Amino acid sequence: TNVSRFLSWVYEYSEYIDLLVNTGDTVAHQWSDGYGGYAALTNVEKIINVVGNHDTLDSSVTPINWQGKKGLPAYEKLIAPWVNSWEVVQPSNAATNGYCYFYKDYEENALRIVFVDIMAYDDVEDVWLQSVLSDANTRGYDVIIATHFAGSTNNNELWSFSKIKSNWSTLYEMGSSNQLNPYNTEAYKMMDSVQSFIDNGGVFVGYIQGHYHAEFVAKVTQYPKQLIYSAGSAKSTEVRDYNRVVGTRFQDEFQMVSVDTYLKTVKIYKIGANIDLYGRIKNSICVNYATGEIVSDN
Repeated sequence: TNVSRFLSWVYEYSEYIDLLVNTGDTVAHQWSDGYGGYAALTNVEKIINVVGNHDTLDSSVTPINWQGKKGLPAYEKLIAPWVNSWEVVQPSNAATNGYCYFYKDYEENALRIVFVDIMAYDDVEDVWLQSVLSDANTRGYDVIIATHFAGSTNNNELWSFSKIKSNWSTLYEMGSSNQLNPYNTEAYKMMDSVQSFIDNGGVFVGYIQGHYHAEFVAKVTQYPKQLIYSAGSAKSTEVRDYNRVVGTRFQDEFQMVSVDTYLKTVKIYKIGANIDLYGRIKNSICVNYATGEIVSDN
């Protein structure tokens, strides 16, 4: 129901919208829950899917395996049915190997959007990402990465982030990001490669992500030039930050994101629930991704 409401809003304002992104966890709990309701929706093929941790969860084994359905199983459910309509650039052997990652360019805006599969992230995907980032740098494109989450732990090293204080950032405490470690112990490699891109003169807009069911803007602790823009949850039963009221605008929660590569800003506008449990208004936020500073927050 909420996806249908979202698509109705999209049709109303389609002339202003270039891209639709689902930041992951399409299933109710795990891979075997299926995608029947989602797949049956009209025009859902316009939404580009990112793989989430629940989308690859196999709880039929003990202990449960968060990566149990990564690769081909995830590709066949989340990517294959719709990828031809997305007009993205995939690795040539993506369908054969279940590579759920690709990118899309907006040449007129000098912007490249890279969609990564953080649940299956490994050396193969990392080499691909390094190549895609290097090519973007050569072309003078700014880069934004869509992922379910950014970061993990590299054994003894903690890869964490610090929320930037603002009305936009949730007051819900999520704990340190080493909690991401069980999902994929190789996920940290993405952040290393992004930092190499930045160190070589590349311009990084940041990570657009889901996972936490809460909105915030953050900086990666070890790499403060890497920004994270976390989206809230689309579920109308989600009450982490809001009282979601079915049948009103508070039933909805999604964001419109605008990237300005000339002014080096990201503007995020809240659609639906916009007053949190603390009475804070969340209508929009503007972040200068060149400086990491919040320009406005209201």
